[in-house]
Amino acid sequence: MTLAYVGKDFPQLLNEGHFRPAALLVESTGHYNLSADVEWDSTLPPHNGIFELGPNRRVFALSMYHQLHCLNAMRFTYLLIKGGVANVTSERIRAAFHHSDHCFDLLRQGILCNADITLEYSIMGLDPDGQSVPGGFGDGSIHRCSDWTQIRRYVTEHPGKLHV
Repeated sequence: MTLAYVGKDFPQLLNEGHFRPAALLVESTGHYNLSADVEWDSTLPPHNGIFELGPNRRVFALSMYHQLHCLNAMRFTYLLIKGGVANVTSERIRAAFHHSDHCFDLLRQGILCNADITLEYSIMGLDPDGQSVPGGFGDGSIHRCSDWTQIRRYVTEHPGKLHV
């Protein structure tokens, strides 16, 4: 079947079945802390993950990169509130909050859609009242993932030619 890449006539997934799975060992790395702007900026490929597909070079965004963009935007909003960003106007703060509203919901839906069923062992922590409660730890868990290095390579090889 040939797709026209017009209207809704395009594949719902990027090359479904083409990317091999990968494993991710979740561990505290010391990277991607709130003030690591360069590391956070490196999560997006050229053109922010906007790329072209089809005979007419239709422009698409990949959900994974939209979600990473949103996580970074929420990080920036947090830094604004915390006072970690210089020369902040009230208009910039309003815009950041508006964007974060969209991003929280996008990430909530993305987490539900991808429903990672990896088991994480529990550790005891304290709730705000000082009561001992169990909580997920995450470190040491191996997650089954799509190989994002292959996806990034593909998106980088099919960049969007956007004129902004």
